[in-house]
Amino acid sequence: MHVEKQESIVFGDEDLSADMVEQNDPMVIKMDIANYQVHKVLIDNGSSVDIIFSDILRKMDLGDVKLKAVRTPLVGFGGNEVIPEGVIELPVSLGEEPKRKTCMISFLVVDSPFAYNVVLGRPGLNKFRAVVSTFHLKMKFPTPQGIGEVKCDQRTARQCYNLAVKQGESKKEKRKEETNREAAKRGKMERIEPSGEYKEVELISGNFQKTTRIGSQMTTEMETMMIDFLRSNHDLFAWSPSDFQGINPEIIVHRLNIDPQVKPVKQKKRVFGVERNKIIEEEVAKLLRAGFVREIQYTTWLSNVVVVPKAAGKWRMCTDYTDLNKACPKDPYPLPRIDLLVDSTAGCALFSMMDAYQGYHQIFMAKEDAEKTAFVTEKGVYCYDVMPFGLKNAGATYQRLVNRMFKDHIGNTMEVYVDDMLVKSKKEDDHLTNLRTAFDIMRSYGMKLNPSKCTFGVRGGKFLGYMVSERGIEANQKKSRQLCS
Repeated sequence: MHVEKQESIVFGDEDLSADMVEQNDPMVIKMDIANYQVHKVLIDNGSSVDIIFSDILRKMDLGDVKLKAVRTPLVGFGGNEVIPEGVIELPVSLGEEPKRKTCMISFLVVDSPFAYNVVLGRPGLNKFRAVVSTFHLKMKFPTPQGIGEVKCDQRTARQCYNLAVKQGESKKEKRKEETNREAAKRGKMERIEPSGEYKEVELISGNFQKTTRIGSQMTTEMETMMIDFLRSNHDLFAWSPSDFQGINPEIIVHRLNIDPQVKPVKQKKRVFGVERNKIIEEEVAKLLRAGFVREIQYTTWLSNVVVVPKAAGKWRMCTDYTDLNKACPKDPYPLPRIDLLVDSTAGCALFSMMDAYQGYHQIFMAKEDAEKTAFVTEKGVYCYDVMPFGLKNAGATYQRLVNRMFKDHIGNTMEVYVDDMLVKSKKEDDHLTNLRTAFDIMRSYGMKLNPSKCTFGVRGGKFLGYMVSERGIEANQKKSRQLCS
């Protein structure tokens, strides 16, 4: 086997962090996967596979991608077996420019409770030719510009460890519940079937196609008032792009802020077969009808489209903004700390969980930057007039908007993390008042909600990977994995 010569990788005292508490924490880092920054990545030299969990793929809008079949089960410590859902190959980037490296990694997709989002095992580490020092809590790897490095996030590592301990306790409780169910089957106790956590209601009376969800544990009086409130505000929901006009550009637009020293890149057009070209043509036609894209003639930047397989044999068109993103400096606007945000939900009697309809597309691109989002297809060259998915700083722009919108209510009656919005109330009687305030703000800004992803008036539920309720924070026993920021 031929091995290329490379600069030696060494670790010394200079690699020890001044604020390092101890060196026995697991190696937990953050890395970019398919243009998304993913936290809680466990570096595991003992793992013979690279693993990504289903919740993360759904958060990356890849939950319905068609996976390559795999039959071999994963066997963990202690002999427990987990059947993977399949295999997906994704681009993974480590390090900061100029010492940044990107490799294609084949992940096993697993739908099982775990404290981490991703496990980077020996195959992925070998792809990067990475060397890990658990003493220095640092990983180094060769790049054309020298040795790149990634440090361990000790604070996150300890959060993951604590969550793993809680999950272990949850498994014990689950085993007790299973024992009780088996006993009930044998007639030793009365079996109790819990009611559903929510139910569907029509937002427009008599129209079963326009529904949303409400909690099933509200009082009859509160449920009636909630349904009346939602129906009187059905204009705040969107079922298609024609149902919203977007946020006023005078309020916010997305700017690329491209480094003027970077030379524009025009990617060489990729060639697709007849079937995929038809898929791309249909998707572009939808975007044109929605007013999200327009055709252009001349552009300095040009990206390719990528056709990604979805479930049931369908396909999705994405845009490869790798080169454009490299030219854009990182927006330092801070995202909320998830732990503090979730902590503030403890002790609330009712919650309403809301999601914006195609949230990113509700924000327009700055006019001077729109044509830089240009992409090429067999039929022509187009650009986005709205903020597309896949741009480097789109999340920061969206957080800046919602912080401005709800600045007087975040931490009190609301919590917002990018496009995940939570209205909360200490007292049940106050909940409709708090919801009405949030709705009035969204209406004034022109923001629309996705009815299929909203749930109103619940006693608890999953928020940013945690189960929140009046009792406080609990591990989500079904899917207790942390989502990407």
